[in-house]
Amino acid sequence: MRTSSVADSIKATPSTVLRDLEVLADEGIVERIAGRDEYWRLSPRLIQLARAHEQEMARVRQRLEETEQRYSRNPN
Repeated sequence: MRTSSVADSIKATPSTVLRDLEVLADEGIVERIAGRDEYWRLSPRLIQLARAHEQEMARVRQRLEETEQRYSRNPN
């Protein structure tokens, strides 16, 4: 998306959006499209972070299920 399109979409000034996009770029979340400096896109890093979060949440769910099974057994 163009910086101005992002600004229009979220009702912010282009300078604010540019600053925020540059911060996100520093974090690896977005990137400029080569040869088109005013165009931005999400980077693969965002998908990597989402997948890592999903995997960690699956591990946490597994541990919770194991704990629940351990403490909810019938003491007969």
